Amino acid sequence: MTSQALGMSLAFASAFVTAFSHALLKLGDDKLAMRVWSCLLCGAVALPVALWAGPLPTRLLMLIAAFGVLGGIYQVVLVRSYQLSDFSTAYPVARGMVPLAMALGGVVLLGDRLTLFETIGIFAVTLGVAAMALGKGMSRSGWGLAILAGVTTVGYSLIGATGIR
Repeated sequence: MTSQALGMSLAFASAFVTAFSHALLKLGDDKLAMRVWSCLLCGAVALPVALWAGPLPTRLLMLIAAFGVLGGIYQVVLVRSYQLSDFSTAYPVARGMVPLAMALGGVVLLGDRLTLFETIGIFAVTLGVAAMALGKGMSRSGWGLAILAGVTTVGYSLIGATGIR
């Protein structure tokens, strides 16, 4: 299997596990326990790949540690956000800001370049997803935590992009 095929397979597995864990999170009464189980499942999927990869450079280990800290903060903030607000309202807020913030972060911090067409598409996706939450009666705390969940997503995603590069 080529490294590109392996990467695509892992991305697909990650997307499936993420969708499955969010579905369980929405259905579960103990949201923190559901997130812990989801993280353990992700760890179980990632462990064989990590062991296969062998020792990693110190710089990459530092990025992984930073990723883990921000990812942990994200998990706690997301669970609290879902406790304060309906999932169908908090999730679009938490995820709706991510494409735009990631694009801006990529341009400013990683030197990425965007075409006008890509920029318009990113704004359209961001506004479309965020619009799903408008008029749903979320509290200020709910909005704040959902936005913080989005910010932490951007942070760990930028760290991940740096590590991959």
